[in-house]
Amino acid sequence: MSKTFRYFLDKEGKQIRLANGQTKAIIAEIVRLYPVLRLQDARFIPNLTTEVIDPHNEPRREAFNNKMSELTKALINNPDNLSDEDLREGLDAMQQLLGHYFADHGALLFKSHLKHRKVSEPHIRGWHALENINKILAKPNQRNIRLIILGMFSSILQSRGSVELDPYARPIVIVENPETRLHPIMLSVAWGLLNLFSLQRITTTNSGELLSLAPLQSVCRLVRDTDKVAAYRLGDKQLHAEEERRISFHIRYNRPSALFARCWLLVEGETEIWLMNELARQCNYFFESEGIKVIEFAQCGLKPLLKYATYMGIEWHTLVDGDEAGKKYAATVKEFAAKRNDAERDRLTRLPALDMEHYLYKEGFRNVYHEVAGVPDNEKWPVRRVIIKAIQRSSKPDLALTVANNAAQRGIDAIPTLLKVMFFSGSMACERKSQLSHFSMLLFIGA
Repeated sequence: MSKTFRYFLDKEGKQIRLANGQTKAIIAEIVRLYPVLRLQDARFIPNLTTEVIDPHNEPRREAFNNKMSELTKALINNPDNLSDEDLREGLDAMQQLLGHYFADHGALLFKSHLKHRKVSEPHIRGWHALENINKILAKPNQRNIRLIILGMFSSILQSRGSVELDPYARPIVIVENPETRLHPIMLSVAWGLLNLFSLQRITTTNSGELLSLAPLQSVCRLVRDTDKVAAYRLGDKQLHAEEERRISFHIRYNRPSALFARCWLLVEGETEIWLMNELARQCNYFFESEGIKVIEFAQCGLKPLLKYATYMGIEWHTLVDGDEAGKKYAATVKEFAAKRNDAERDRLTRLPALDMEHYLYKEGFRNVYHEVAGVPDNEKWPVRRVIIKAIQRSSKPDLALTVANNAAQRGIDAIPTLLKVMFFSGSMACERKSQLSHFSMLLFIGA
C-alpha cells in the first residue's frame, strides 16, 4: 500500500519547512477539520457485502432509518402536498441515489428487507417525484428537512470503518463521474439534491450536461499530457459581467461539450458551421475525433470567446468575412495574436470577398447559385443579385449544404485552397496540444 506524504508548498511549488516540526501537527488539524471523502459508483467497489461493514455500523443503520422515517413524516406534514405514491417513489429514488450511486457501503445502511430485494433502477416516476421533493426542499422555510437529509448523508459517509467525522468537520466531498450511471435528466435531479446542502465538493466529469449545471467560475479544465497535468480555470474578474453572461449562455448552456475541445474554429454564423464541418470531412479532417469544435461568434461576440478560450487553455482559429464587420473582427484577432506572439496566419483566415456566398461564387461554385436562383448560367446578372435570389428561394444554410454536396461530387480539388489551408491550421493547433492529451473537468462547489 502506498504511503501519503503531506506538506505545504509556496507559490513556486517548493516545499515549506516549518520550525519545530509544526508541519505534521498543523496538517493533522486540517485533515481533522476538512477531511476529503471520496464518493464513487458502487459498481466499482469490490466485496460490497455485510462482511465488510464494521460492527459499529449497526447503530448507524438504525440512525439512518430513523432519519428516513423522520423525513417521511416531515414531507407528509408539508403544506406542498405530495401523493403517497409520489412520496414513496421519490424517497426510494433518493435512497438508491445516496446509497448506491455515490457511496461505498451506503446501501447496507438501509432496512434489512431492502437487502433481500433485487435492486433495480428507480422508475422514471421516482425521479420526477424526487425533483418535486427537491423543489420543496429548496424553499427557505424547509431548513429542518434539509438537515434531516444531511444527517442521512453523514451516516452514509461514516458507514466505512475508516471514516469517523469530527463534530466540527466540514468535509470536502469528491464525486467521481456521476454521469456514468445516470440519464442526463436524472443527473440534473441528483445534482439539484446535492446543491441543497452546504457541502464543499469537487466533482470530476466528462459530461457536458453536468457542466451546464455548474457556475462558470466553478469549472476547471484539466489537460492530461504524457508527463504532466495542466489546470485551467477562470480567475476573478478576468471577464466583465456582460462577457461572463454571454459566455455562460453561448458556451455553458448551449455548447458545454465545446469545453472538451482542443481547438475552437470560430466562424460568423450558421452557414459557416455547416460548410466547414462538411468540407473539412471531404479533406479528411475529422473535427469530432481531432477535437475541433466549430462555433459561431456573431451572437456572443468574438472578444469574450477569445478571452475565455485563452484562459481555459483552448487553441483557436478565426474565419471572418471581407466586409467592414470582418475588418473589425480581424483587428480583434490580430490584437490577441500579438499578445501571444503568434503568427497572424495561425490565428486568422480572412475571406477575399464580402461574405462566404460571394467567395464561393467566385471560387468555382457559380453554377450552384445560378441553379438554385433559377437564373440561366449564360445570363449576365450581378453576382449580388444572383446570390440574393438564391437565398430567397432557399436559405443560407441550405445553400451551404448544396455547395458541400456539389464539392463532394467534384472531389477535393473543388474545395478552395484558402479553406484547406485553414483546416490544416486548425489541425496543427490541435497538434500543439498533443494527440496524447486527454481532457476532463473538475467542478469546484464551495460551502
